[in-house]
Amino acid sequence: MVVATDKYLVRVFTIGGVQRQLISIPGPLVSMAMHGGELVVAYHAANPLPGEQAIAIQLLDLDRSKQVIAAERLTLSRKAILSWLG
Repeated sequence: MVVATDKYLVRVFTIGGVQRQLISIPGPLVSMAMHGGELVVAYHAANPLPGEQAIAIQLLDLDRSKQVIAAERLTLSRKAILSWLG
């Protein structure tokens, strides 16, 4: 199980409820999704211009202790909204 906090932290728990990992993300969480041992996290990367978003994503390998597989800016068209990630 994976949960995010308002302090820019992502907590990874075992099925028994024991915290396995604690990951710091660079900005406020927008969305996240997990498949197998990989977690993708979308977050606000900066203060955006009016009518725009400044969102970045990180793909993490949780089986290898938080190894970042990829970190990229998410390109959205003007006035677009990220409504689903997965």
